This record gives sequence, C-alpha cells and structure tokens, in this order.
Amino acid sequence: MFAAVTDQPTVSAFPAIRGLPLGLQKLAESNKIQIDQHLDLVEVILGWSRPNRYSVYHSPKEDNQHFLYIEEVSDCYARQCLGAARSFILKFTDQDLNEVVQVERMATCTRGCCCLVSCNLPELSVETPPGVLVATIREEKTCFRPVYQIYDAEDTPLYSLQTKCCYPKVYSCFSDISIMITDVETGDEVAELIKQTKKSGREFTGAENKIFIEYLKDLDVKQKVILLCSMFLIDFHFFEHDSRWCC
Repeated sequence: MFAAVTDQPTVSAFPAIRGLPLGLQKLAESNKIQIDQHLDLVEVILGWSRPNRYSVYHSPKEDNQHFLYIEEVSDCYARQCLGAARSFILKFTDQDLNEVVQVERMATCTRGCCCLVSCNLPELSVETPPGVLVATIREEKTCFRPVYQIYDAEDTPLYSLQTKCCYPKVYSCFSDISIMITDVETGDEVAELIKQTKKSGREFTGAENKIFIEYLKDLDVKQKVILLCSMFLIDFHFFEHDSRWCC
C-alpha cells in the first residue's frame, strides 16, 4: 500500500490525504487538469515514434510544474510498424518518483465498423497502486459512433463515454473535441474530456497535443484516476499515428 504522508499542511494548503502519494493528493484537489504530450519535432518530421510521454498539470496552468509524469513502455518495432494499434503500458509517477498508477492495453486492430466483426475490441486496464486492478475501459460494439464503457474491478459498469461523431480526428480540423462522461446509473454528466485543436498550428500539424479534463461532480481520487486513464484509450484510438493493422 502507499506510504503515509507526514508533511503537515499549511493554513492555505489543502489538507493532506492520509496514505496518498503527493501526486494523487494534487489530483484529488483538482477540478480541472491539463495533459500535455511531449513531442519532438524530429518525431513529427521524420515520423519516427518514440515512447509517448505526458505531464499532468492543474488547469489553468500557472507554471510548468507538473504533478504527474506518464511514460509509455512498448516495443520499438511495434511503435514503428503497428502505430496506434500496438500494445503498451503507461506508468504514472509523481514528483517524488513514486509509481502510483499503471495502465495496460493489448494490441488491437479495430476502428469504426470493424468493431462489428472484430473479437479484439480496445480494452485498457487501470491499476492503482500498480498491481491492484480498479477499472477496465472497453469499446462497445456499435455501428457508427464509438461508445466506451468503464467497469469497476467486479466488472460492474460505472461510466459511459460517447463521441459526437464517427471519426473525431476529421471533426477536430474544425473544432475542439468534447467528450462527455456520464454515470450509467443516474445519467448525470460527471466529467468532460476536451481535445484542444484550434488554438495553435502546432496541434494541427501534430507537433503539440493538449487534452483537458474537467470534473463536474465531487469524485474521490480513485474515480478521478479512472477517468484520467480513460483519456488515453480515446487518444490512442483516434489521435495517434494512423498506422494500423486494418482500418
């Protein structure tokens, strides 16, 4: 389990949450976060894919001090040959270098109507702390608009994500992409994912990748972690390089 936090909070600080690493404490305090992907111009120009790296910040970002750092673990040949269809592990570490979250997705070849016949729908597992499964995010079989469901460790459905169009990457040429996350039991909107596309030419060319998550309900830190991780399945499925096994 996580080691206890011994630092005493100041009067103006949020109180420490017993047993949580610093990075997850900061996530628990946040109602809106920004995820920036680290991209080198060499990657964009030459098309040579390195392991993905991300930093998570409070939003609005007042400084460049992230509270979570995320790094991909995957095979080099898979990144170059399979593109976004590759299997991968993402490791989340905080500023104290504690590994606090791990997500894993197996290789997949589905997109659009392929999901009607594929037996390998995208699925991402979430572990926090690493080794303890807390959620699974799966794409459901649909004809057109992709639908994703989030399940807890007992495979009970918790949340649903649905894009507004079949191919968000095409739509993103004209507008930011907004994806609402709803509670499957109550139908309430609990969070919004926003893929920023129209603020900078760097994002349009693929040299910059920014995604925002706004938590609309009072959620505990485990739920916030799960919703944060759901963003990576969406990002890999629609906005990664388009080299795939099939469509």
